[in-house]
Amino acid sequence: TGGPDSFGYTWRDTVLTAGTLGFKDTTWGSGTWTRINGLGDDNLVGPFPLGWSFRYYYYNVNQLWIGSNGWMTFRNPGASQLASPFPNIPATTPPNDLVVPYAADLNYGGTGNPGRCYFYTNNTDTSIVSFYNVPFWQQTAPNWNGGNTFQVIFTSADSSITFKYKDTS
Repeated sequence: TGGPDSFGYTWRDTVLTAGTLGFKDTTWGSGTWTRINGLGDDNLVGPFPLGWSFRYYYYNVNQLWIGSNGWMTFRNPGASQLASPFPNIPATTPPNDLVVPYAADLNYGGTGNPGRCYFYTNNTDTSIVSFYNVPFWQQTAPNWNGGNTFQVIFTSADSSITFKYKDTS
C-alpha cells in the first residue's frame, strides 16, 4: 500500500490486503456497455463521454480516449502516442494525464485476433474500460500472441480509479 499523495490518492494491492478480484464483465450494471471499434496497433480512439463529471487530481473531466497499448487519457493527445519503448511516467509533456493499467505492446490487428475492448457508463457515477484477451504484438505472423484481460473503473463517489486484472499471458 502507499500514499496518500498530495491530492489524497492512495494505492493498495488487493492480493496483499486480502481483497477480492470483483472483475465486472459486460453483463454487470444497469448502464450501457459499448464495444470499442478502431483499435489496432499503437493507436487510440475516442473521445468516449463518461456521462458525468469525474474529479481527476485538481480538475474535472467528462470524456476519455483509449489507447491500444493499455492506457487512456482525458485530453486528446493529438499526434502523441504511447508505444514501445514507453516513456517515463509521469511525464511533463502531453499526454501527461494518463491512466495506465497495463502498458504493453498490445495489438488488436491480424487475422483471428481475439482482442476486444468495451466501454461502460451508467451516466451517473461509474465508467469502466475493459480490455479482453488482448494479445501482445509480435513481428511474425499472425502478428499477435498471448492474451490479457484487465479493466479500469472510474467512480465519482470517492474519485477512485481501480485497476482490476483477470488474466495475463
